[in-house]
Amino acid sequence: MTITSKNHNTGPVTRFATGSFKDTGTVKKSILNLGFKPRYFKLWDVSSTELVFEVTDGMTATNGFKTAAADQTLETSAMPSLIEGYDSGAADLWTVYETALGADTDNSRLNLANEVFSGVSIPAALIATSVQAHWIAIG
Repeated sequence: MTITSKNHNTGPVTRFATGSFKDTGTVKKSILNLGFKPRYFKLWDVSSTELVFEVTDGMTATNGFKTAAADQTLETSAMPSLIEGYDSGAADLWTVYETALGADTDNSRLNLANEVFSGVSIPAALIATSVQAHWIAIG
């Protein structure tokens, strides 16, 4: 048997972000624009479904762990992806969540054409209409 490993801890944790958002019924695919690619990301759906999604750096894109009713499974599709320098493509395909500044009451907007992001992308199928979500990202 061959044992393979890869170390993704290139240095100490220097970035940490946390937040929440609630889908307004118009959400498409979502991007958390953090300005960095996290090494660990956890998303809590705190609505009636009470799901938890976790991904770590080095996992295959779209793979991650899903916990529902104390049952954890490895999912291989439609999971959050850790992104760096990601080109969002055409305009208005993504709901972008960013840090609210000053008197802003909402921290979401639609993407511009070919806008580049670093953070986390979340498939539309993962966030249902009117879901309250909380998240943590560690870089």
